[in-house]
Amino acid sequence: MRSLPAPSPTPILPRSMPYLVDLGRLARHILFFLALVLPVAACDSESGTNGTMDQAPGPVRALGAEDAPVTIIDYSSLTCPHCAQFHTDILPELKKKYIDTGKVRLVYRNFPLDNVAHKAAMLVSCAPEGKYFQLLDLLFARQRQWATSEDPRSALMNLGKMVGIDERRFDACINDTELGNLILEERVYGDKTYKIRSTPTFVIRGENHVGALPIEDFDAILAPLLSESGAN
Repeated sequence: MRSLPAPSPTPILPRSMPYLVDLGRLARHILFFLALVLPVAACDSESGTNGTMDQAPGPVRALGAEDAPVTIIDYSSLTCPHCAQFHTDILPELKKKYIDTGKVRLVYRNFPLDNVAHKAAMLVSCAPEGKYFQLLDLLFARQRQWATSEDPRSALMNLGKMVGIDERRFDACINDTELGNLILEERVYGDKTYKIRSTPTFVIRGENHVGALPIEDFDAILAPLLSESGAN
């Protein structure tokens, strides 16, 4: 289990990648503070249940049919190893059994646990049209290469180039204050609405399911819900 690091005078990112731009503005100070002090225990811990309707800020990034009978809201951090495990090992099977067959829709939501995860989420949001999940999958698959790199800026930029994000676009993206604040607001919404305390957390019909659940656990959760809807 990896705990959320306490605020430190030493930046996680190089000084060339400031966490937020124009920190002199009071509103941004408050938002940054809230995102850091909300209690989170990173990967795999107990969680409660709450929330039935998702109105998180920002665009909806989803896999599957909009009218699927069951929606899974996936709150993940790009630097969380258990999130990477889910996206690389479990999601392909979930997609094959439930998403591609029209039974389940998966909505991805950002819940960055540190500065590097925040910048990575910003980068994915700048992916060219139709390549959001391609870049997301790439970052999770190569998480060990960039998440602990001594030069995360260069590591992320090289991965961005693989989907068509050049250096100029990369710099504009990670310095986009409005985008950065939007992703922090998405995290704050997840905490307040669903009481997210660790990543990954999957919100299904208002109930939180925590950790990189094996496909058998998803089978057990989804079976009665799909049966109710007649889609089983």
